[in-house]
Amino acid sequence: MAPFTDHAAWKLHPSDTRQLLTINVDRLHPSSRASSYISSIMQERFTSPYHHWCEVPPDVHDMFWGEFQKRCVWDLILSMIKTMHAWEVKVDDHMRDFLGDALAAIKRPGCIPEMFWEQMMKR
Repeated sequence: MAPFTDHAAWKLHPSDTRQLLTINVDRLHPSSRASSYISSIMQERFTSPYHHWCEVPPDVHDMFWGEFQKRCVWDLILSMIKTMHAWEVKVDDHMRDFLGDALAAIKRPGCIPEMFWEQMMKR
């Protein structure tokens, strides 16, 4: 499916400042903007010592998704399920990279509380 590029539909909501995202081959675009929002949500809301996205409980998934929806918008023609799937893929990739780099370097990111970092390092 080609990405939605007709921004005219969004002129109905000129006060909406959220980032317009599209989906192409199950990936969010622009990818760098989606990553930036995901990073900031993770850093603002890191609440437990999760190593991987699959360890994050459903209620936290829902909270992250809700925060993402506050910052981004997509073509209403796209289904919520397809958009959420693309977001899940992006978050999984991003969390693996973000935490993998930190754990490999044994350097705690400032957004992860010390007590969580200590628990993560024991694994």
